[in-house]
Amino acid sequence: TGLFEVVKRSQGIMYDVGGELRYIRDAIRNDAVGSVGANIGGEYEVGYYYRIDPLNFRKALAGNLVGGLTYNNIKNFEYHVRAKLGAQKRFEMGDQFLTTYSFYDFVSKRTVFESRWQPYYDRTIGDAYFTNRVKYEFGFNHDYNDWRRFLNFFNRLEIIPQYKLLVAAEKELIGPTEHDPRNLEANLRLDVDGKEGVPDGEIDSVYDDIGDNLERALDARILAEEYRDNNVTYFLNVPILRVNYKIAENTRFQFGVQGLRFIDIITPESNGFFLTTLAQIVSEATYSGHSVTFYLGARWWDSNYDVNTRDPVLKTGSRFDRRGWQFFAQIYSGQ
Repeated sequence: TGLFEVVKRSQGIMYDVGGELRYIRDAIRNDAVGSVGANIGGEYEVGYYYRIDPLNFRKALAGNLVGGLTYNNIKNFEYHVRAKLGAQKRFEMGDQFLTTYSFYDFVSKRTVFESRWQPYYDRTIGDAYFTNRVKYEFGFNHDYNDWRRFLNFFNRLEIIPQYKLLVAAEKELIGPTEHDPRNLEANLRLDVDGKEGVPDGEIDSVYDDIGDNLERALDARILAEEYRDNNVTYFLNVPILRVNYKIAENTRFQFGVQGLRFIDIITPESNGFFLTTLAQIVSEATYSGHSVTFYLGARWWDSNYDVNTRDPVLKTGSRFDRRGWQFFAQIYSGQ
């Protein structure tokens, strides 16, 4: 790993270039609890399942080239750009490994496990990422003692508009999922009823593609999930507005609005505009040597897809737009 960094404070410029190369051997699973959503009868339902680590880096070589530039020579203004070019080489291993896959099935309301002996495939994956960010901070510094002194109220206010642009691409160049599984006849949707008489396509389950044939459904699911993980091309346009107001020495009111325009080249049914609004009060204190932070607020979201459809193979997209809100109270403590 190496990084070359240059800082020119008089010009407000900082840039860096670097790279890393890692040889990885991993045989220890790090499982987690995952979540998945589905549209059922016009309602959006979330299911939680035990996600098993697939151990993608049993024997692999990974390398990255990175570079970035930050410009902040204009007062309250900052521009940041960063690029990354990387590759992974996963080396085929002659042994067979017992690999367990898990999926949440909305029909039976349970996690479905599928274990099978399979080799660790030879894969070559390339990726490239480009990020762009512009930020400006508006502040006030009034010091009036006459009839305008009420304007001193704005000295506690901070307004920060931002804009982010992200371009991401990842492609499996060599491997079992280098070809789009949507083009394979075995993965095409069959017009049959799912398990327990649920019409095909109405809900997202492991039975959704091929009726009651669980083994074929899982084969299609595994292939589609690996393809989705290793092949991505998308653009993110993200305008952000943040407002901070200092209520007291250790208490702030924060308000933010983020719009996210998502454009996916591989799965266009995922394209849409997603709006998130956050309002919260943040209070910080120190108690017995511990730092305690309290959050009280609400979050609203509005998801609007360009088209209301869902890909039967990759399980991407949504048949319905989604709106909702959430009230929260959180406490964090640490040293």
